[in-house]
Amino acid sequence: MENKTKKFKPYLKSPRYLPGQIDRDTITHDLRNYNNHHTKPFLMNPHKYVNSQRLVNDRYRMSEINRQNQQMIKKINVINRNGGWVDTFNPIAYADKTKWRAHELEMQEIDRNNLVTYHKIVNAKSEYDTRDLAEYWKYVVEKLKNSSKYPCILFDKKSLDFIIRQEPSISCICARLEKERPRVFMDFRVKNGVYLGRIIIELYNDIVPVTVQNFLSICCKMDGLTYKNCQVHRVAPGQYIETGDITKGNGKGGISIYGETFPEENHKLRHSKMGVLSMVSVGKKLNNSQFSITLTAIKKFDGLRVAFGKVIKGNTTLCKMDGLGRKYGRPIAPILIYNCGKFINGKTPTVLRKFKY
Repeated sequence: MENKTKKFKPYLKSPRYLPGQIDRDTITHDLRNYNNHHTKPFLMNPHKYVNSQRLVNDRYRMSEINRQNQQMIKKINVINRNGGWVDTFNPIAYADKTKWRAHELEMQEIDRNNLVTYHKIVNAKSEYDTRDLAEYWKYVVEKLKNSSKYPCILFDKKSLDFIIRQEPSISCICARLEKERPRVFMDFRVKNGVYLGRIIIELYNDIVPVTVQNFLSICCKMDGLTYKNCQVHRVAPGQYIETGDITKGNGKGGISIYGETFPEENHKLRHSKMGVLSMVSVGKKLNNSQFSITLTAIKKFDGLRVAFGKVIKGNTTLCKMDGLGRKYGRPIAPILIYNCGKFINGKTPTVLRKFKY
């Protein structure tokens, strides 16, 4: 019987090559040489299977890592033998003691100069009266609080109320003189905390008499209804403030002097600037005791809410409440209407005649 030699078939079985990209023709050529050789091994080109430059780079990299490891081991041994003092002790620097003595004297001189400067600062006295400086500082702080909204007040001595009065009027019709309109005041404070300030409100009873009479009567504590100790249940930062829920205090209640609700009057007044008061709608064109105060011009309220007054003094108080607002409306700290009433040259509120609706 003839000896049958087993041959490798190209593309079916191949020997294990070194990693690398090898084209198909090279594999076929090597397999053919391997199958046809008798005693001599076939010739192969290792450069086609191995990237020699990569091997050289790896060798240099490994040698560098080995060198760094040796240096690190030497440093660790020195630190262990000397207790860690090797990093701070420099024998060469201590060889010349005269330089270190001069450096020590220089540092002592700097220390003495610093002490002298410190005592001068501590014992310094101002040429001005400190009380005047304290009052002026309060004035500057009040301006800085409102500088982001009205930056001109940092350089202008005019008050914020004066600047607001220069903005467009909320009324587009000719009404009677402002001095004949009634005015009320409201004091705001944080519950069990800081007094925020007072606002003085002018009411347009010549344009919306029914709404003004309802608001004015509650401010003056008629028929057992009052805004005193009423909570500010919503502060939308940079938009408006809502309050006036004298029954529940959360914006879901309220009552009027005409009953639970009363219908809206008209929308002749506009929300064209900061400090405009308008009624909060509690139903389909229905109002009660809830009202809002704008912190900026809000055109979308025109035609939706009945405006009936404006803040003529105390806009800085509104800015303080604006700083206590959150994105979802509820203020950071509970704010209350500390006191309210009719404002007649600073006198106490008087009893008003009830308006029959």
